[in-house]
Amino acid sequence: MGSLINELFKWPLVTRLRASDNDDEHVDRLNHRYTVGFILCGVFITSTKPFVSNQISCWLPAELKHASYTKYVERYCWIANTYYIHSNVTPPHSDEDRRQAQIGYYQWVPILLLLMALGFYAPRLFWRSFNAHCGIDIQNLVKKSQISTKNSTEMASGMLEHYCRTFTYQRSKFSIHIQAYVRRNKHRGNYLFSLYFLTRFMYLINSILQLYLLNALLGHRGNAWFLDIDIIKSIFRYGNPLLDSPYFPRVTLCDVPIREIAEIHRYTLQCVLPVNILNEKIFLALSFWFSYVILHNIISFIVLIFQQLQSQRINYVKRLTTLIENNKRDYIENFTINYLTYDGIFLLRLISHNSSELQAMETIKTIFQNFKITEENKVF
Repeated sequence: MGSLINELFKWPLVTRLRASDNDDEHVDRLNHRYTVGFILCGVFITSTKPFVSNQISCWLPAELKHASYTKYVERYCWIANTYYIHSNVTPPHSDEDRRQAQIGYYQWVPILLLLMALGFYAPRLFWRSFNAHCGIDIQNLVKKSQISTKNSTEMASGMLEHYCRTFTYQRSKFSIHIQAYVRRNKHRGNYLFSLYFLTRFMYLINSILQLYLLNALLGHRGNAWFLDIDIIKSIFRYGNPLLDSPYFPRVTLCDVPIREIAEIHRYTLQCVLPVNILNEKIFLALSFWFSYVILHNIISFIVLIFQQLQSQRINYVKRLTTLIENNKRDYIENFTINYLTYDGIFLLRLISHNSSELQAMETIKTIFQNFKITEENKVF
């Protein structure tokens, strides 16, 4: 067992989950790391034989109860799709009506889950693709700030100071500047934050859309899909989260044509889909998890917007420079608005989130002192 666990920790996905070199915040990793890992576990469960060894089982009439017929019928129904008719409703005679009632998604559940995982990871690809050449290695900056040594702190301070001093006269006064992307001007003082803002917005929209898709697949009724109230009521009232769901039916019908000499006989067989019980539980768990992720995304997005108010940015820098002597408010306001700008504040918050606020204070200490010396020399 110990060797199995050690091998598990060597897997790339688990290694990424345990990685300490981050260039984003916890809520981002909740989307692109933990949620993706959760979904990939669902892919593993639905696509491996130990969990779904008996995917479909059909009831056969006496004339078809032969070993070869049993395997043929079950494989045919699995490939050709089955259709769902409520147990209280007589199956329609029309072939068109039966085709409209077909359900054929259960063979594609692993691929559907992979697409969902890709949707949660896409904003991460967007973030890493655009910040890779912005002029500062964010991952290395955060990594250096996490090492509590004087040399590492000085290196982190130097990286941040060099970035803030680059193209000082090309600062933008607005938080989101579309021209920064159109003209590829990455040094306006707001490029990184605006990129991160768009990434966070993508996480929020993606999580909402994916939960809506999940609830559509689960066949929820009413408008209370966000908090899964319908599911909770079914669990406590009936002991079953989804009763007779047309999206994950346990019992379906299958039309099997059997050629006998010159005639083709069509048998309508009743089949059981044990795999749908597993699919239902996985989608149900994902539905609750997505609700949790959405709440995190909404709250963090509101906090992110609130933090960009000028008064909040100044107060944040003032708190980081509390231990520095002669930290006059005029210096702090000028330092925050005209020197650090949005990108500098954003990088300091990343250091604080991934390391500690004390490390952010140590990182900004040298930068602020150099800024004061520069401003004092301008006066004289």
